[in-house]
Amino acid sequence: FLRIKGPAGSGKSLVLAGRAAELANQGRRVLIVTFNITLINYLLDLAVQYAQSGRIRHQITALNFHHWCKRVAFRAGEIAEYNELWSARSGDEQVDSTILEVGMAQRAARWANSLAEIDRWDAILVDEVQDFQPEWWFALREALTKSRKGEAMLVADRQQNVYGVKPWTETGMAAAGFKGRW
Repeated sequence: FLRIKGPAGSGKSLVLAGRAAELANQGRRVLIVTFNITLINYLLDLAVQYAQSGRIRHQITALNFHHWCKRVAFRAGEIAEYNELWSARSGDEQVDSTILEVGMAQRAARWANSLAEIDRWDAILVDEVQDFQPEWWFALREALTKSRKGEAMLVADRQQNVYGVKPWTETGMAAAGFKGRW
């Protein structure tokens, strides 16, 4: 498990995209997860440039967290439960936030844990992890391959905490599977 932390423009996303391209070239199943679609496209473009091959774009799965949850629910045969979570929203922002940020992640962890090996990833790379809830990472981690040692990379810039997520990446890393300093 690798972690990279640095300021905007320091090359964190470039390193993540390059690692994704290298792993995909080795035939590994690679998942990139980030917060928004613009960043997803940027990371895939960087991976293509690194590999100097357009086919890399189709060898890497790149999603935002909630789209990943939907995919995992579908693969686990739990799409009805996924849809039920979305319909359970009440209009109360705090309640809905708990459902979509914590409840969804807890269920996604269970769904991911039940995946067949073929539906798991050899590597999960997360960009802008400072915008993620810790439960999101715990859920994603369940989707790593079990037969081989899975690889993970978290990339963060604490100064860019756009969504005001409590800075768990500074204090909760041992519980998240990481050792040592960033």
